[in-house]
Amino acid sequence: MSPLSHTVSLILTVLLAYVWLAIPALEPFALQGFAVAILLFLILKRLQKAKAWHILPQHGSLEITLLTFAFLILIGATGGIDSAFFSLSYLLLFFLALTTEVPTAIGATVAIMLFYYGLSGNFDMSALETMAGLPLGLLVFLFAKSQYDEAHLSKALLVEEENELELATTEASVLEKFVGEFLEPRLTALEEAGDSLTPSEIITQLGLLRSEITKQLERLKPKEK
Repeated sequence: MSPLSHTVSLILTVLLAYVWLAIPALEPFALQGFAVAILLFLILKRLQKAKAWHILPQHGSLEITLLTFAFLILIGATGGIDSAFFSLSYLLLFFLALTTEVPTAIGATVAIMLFYYGLSGNFDMSALETMAGLPLGLLVFLFAKSQYDEAHLSKALLVEEENELELATTEASVLEKFVGEFLEPRLTALEEAGDSLTPSEIITQLGLLRSEITKQLERLKPKEK
């Protein structure tokens, strides 16, 4: 899914949660909606054969939209920013930071803040302070993700360099063995034979040497990644 499509789907998910809670006929079924969303999320994880403790949504997938709907409808139905489950908002931001692109995470966070603002009947200074923690939390999570990505990339580059060094050492050992055990003895034998070899025999021996040298050169050529 493209970042734009992902952003739109998340904003529509937040809007759906708000509309659900705003309609008196649907509000009593908020917990059922939460349960259905969580069940669908677990079914998707099961279809992907994920392990039971792998709850992180896949990057760029619709899984995060199910969790977004589930968390928001649960928090909204139990008091919004005054809900005992409001801390789940930060878990949701953590998931957004890890599984979406930065613009998508920011757009979803703005939509979530508007969701809480729309549900709040009395938006006082305490509520404003609580809301201010959401973008700050997202910034912390995004920074932590960037640091992790840099560390992971550095580790991957280090492993690649170690593999290349090991390959170069192996090739040098093979080349040294070829020179010491094949090329040098053959050249020495040709020198000692002197004039006892016929021109055709010399050509044959040189052809064998050339063939083996060509094989070794082919082995030393850089391999395409």
